[in-house]
Amino acid sequence: MREPNPGMLARGAWAILVLIALAPLGSLQARGPFIPNDPLYFGGQGGNENGQTYLHGKKWVGGELLDDQAPHINVLGAWAAGYTGQGVVIGIVDDGLETAHEDLAPNFVAEHSYNFGALVGQDPTNVEPVNAGDRHGMAAAGIAAARGGNGLGITGAAPHASLSVLRIDWSEATGDMFTQATEYHSDQIQVKSHSYSHSLSYMDDHEMVVANRNSAAAGCVNVRAAGNGHVNANAKHAQADRTAIVVAALGSDGQATDYSNFGANVFVTAPSSDTLYNLNQITTTDRSGADGFNGISGYDSYTNAFGGTSASTPAVAGVAALILQANPDLDVRGVKYALAETSRMVDADHSGWQTNGAGYSFNPLYGFGLVDATAAVEYAAAHTGPGAEISFGSGPVVVGQAIADIGPVVTRTFTITDTNPLESVELDITLADEPHWGNYDIYLTSPLGTTSQLAYNEVHAPGSFELTSWEFSSAQFWGENPSGQWTISIQDLVAENSGTWQGYEFTGYAALTMPELITMGDTDGDHDVDAVDYSNLMAQFGCSPGDDSADFNNDGIVDLSDFTILRGNFGYGTSTSQDAPDTATVPEPATLSLLAFGALTLRRRRHRCKG
Repeated sequence: MREPNPGMLARGAWAILVLIALAPLGSLQARGPFIPNDPLYFGGQGGNENGQTYLHGKKWVGGELLDDQAPHINVLGAWAAGYTGQGVVIGIVDDGLETAHEDLAPNFVAEHSYNFGALVGQDPTNVEPVNAGDRHGMAAAGIAAARGGNGLGITGAAPHASLSVLRIDWSEATGDMFTQATEYHSDQIQVKSHSYSHSLSYMDDHEMVVANRNSAAAGCVNVRAAGNGHVNANAKHAQADRTAIVVAALGSDGQATDYSNFGANVFVTAPSSDTLYNLNQITTTDRSGADGFNGISGYDSYTNAFGGTSASTPAVAGVAALILQANPDLDVRGVKYALAETSRMVDADHSGWQTNGAGYSFNPLYGFGLVDATAAVEYAAAHTGPGAEISFGSGPVVVGQAIADIGPVVTRTFTITDTNPLESVELDITLADEPHWGNYDIYLTSPLGTTSQLAYNEVHAPGSFELTSWEFSSAQFWGENPSGQWTISIQDLVAENSGTWQGYEFTGYAALTMPELITMGDTDGDHDVDAVDYSNLMAQFGCSPGDDSADFNNDGIVDLSDFTILRGNFGYGTSTSQDAPDTATVPEPATLSLLAFGALTLRRRRHRCKG
């Protein structure tokens, strides 16, 4: 029998400490693979020939179930790794839920549910459907989090997530219902799915923007439908808000549907029906009886007749739940990073794709592309969240220039000096009284040459003539260095109703980047100082295989001075100079590990407390 090696024991203890200190909490939970056994999942029934293709992409061809026959969210790998949304609450903001439904009851949580029809006299504790047409929420809930693996009906994208219902009474809906539902229990409901949008453009909905931001600040990820009018989603206040994740709809041919809204604010796309009403619809849960959508032979409380961005949105909400199970420390910004880094390009030949100055490809029809659940959870499990959010901008700028009907482009430039990599930008445009927003194309161009269209000539969707100011957002500059000259361009493309450009204000939002010394500690070049970097450093002290990337002071030797630099960058302070003599004594591995463990723990504590 081989005797224990004290050095190896010390190294083993170090490895355990590092894993405890740095692994996202979700990755430490006991998980087994999830394999659905639900009969409607693969299809084959009358009215449900191909099942839940949006989850698996398979179709029956000549009696054989073939892979990759339709776009899908690539969730199987995430399920195989045990990610099912366990421990995450998804709130469905919609028209109610049959809480006894066989595929929804196991996940339903009454304590985080509320009927906002109380504002018009209804029982606030009763979230059951009320009106004959209250079936929309039933369908959305199933896509997000129907209980999978129970041998019944379907499975949701996050089959073990909890479901709360934030009921809106569509027949008597008020703005207060939507804003209160958006803010409700946002510190306990981690994801909310909003499958609705204003039908008109440029309508005042500032209260919803405030609710979005309050909810995000409390820790909730709000996933919003882009809308179904094939118009600019950036002309809808709730969708234009940068704290929302806006979802477009992708058809079974891998191209944008003819109804899905688009825009620089769209973040991702997910599969849905080919047309809004009757082609290649989505299979999901349904209200029982004649009040449901129906359509599947022998399955009264399921349907294949759901679609629109109403269907693509809860699929992304389910993916967000998987991401948060993989890394519970993430907020909406962290979820956005996981999606931006991993979503897949679709319809690659479409002319709307543009690769920005940071290497991210973006298309107003698709955002960053089709969500990839497996890649997203892998990313989330391996990365901490972004640095603290900072903002900078132009400040209010007066323009005061007429915009001629069908005339030349009017431009203005401004300079930004900040160098932190961008996440989102906002551009407030102010026009003269009674503006015709649908007359204009408005563009914003970055110093790196990326051009984002914020407003479109949409005379069929002019919206309000009362709002003189509108705040557009764009994710198209994601990751770019904002430093340099920016350009705003406005052109009137419609005869009559000429206007005046009164002013603008640009605001950029970015993650605070690592200081120079921390950048030196980023040994693997992934813009994050984490366990991999720590392992690289420890390898240089003889604890495990590694490379020479831990030579932070570039003196050709990895020694105590290099460790001191890394230790200082984790906020633990330095006790020796950054360029200590190369003969300095290196602590033995166990002591070294405990020192770094304290530093790393301090860093994680600061990260969790950031604003």
